[in-house]
Amino acid sequence: MFKKVLTSGSVALLPFIVLAQEVNVDYFGGLLGGIDSLVATAIPILIGIAVLYFIYGLVKYVTSSEDDDKKAARSIMVYGVIVIAVMVSIWGLVGLVQTVFLGGSEFAVPSAPEIPN
Repeated sequence: MFKKVLTSGSVALLPFIVLAQEVNVDYFGGLLGGIDSLVATAIPILIGIAVLYFIYGLVKYVTSSEDDDKKAARSIMVYGVIVIAVMVSIWGLVGLVQTVFLGGSEFAVPSAPEIPN
């Protein structure tokens, strides 16, 4: 009994609920643009930090005199190279997917269809 009342009540209000909301495409386009600019700014900074980490390991390797210190510095350099390679390859894959599936480097938000008056 309760299911019938709930179902019939929600079906009766369905057109009202659907037509009550307007889709603000500009908001989502601005949100995606903001995220895109944030990521575009963060990636070079993170790659720069990874390069500095590698250089830190290189300097530590050159200045160390003991074998244990050289092993630790060598592992820092290896991790630095791995991190740089992973970040650059993932960013390249993102660019490839964006070009192949989205048709270019710009992400355009499609406009929502309008309801005729």
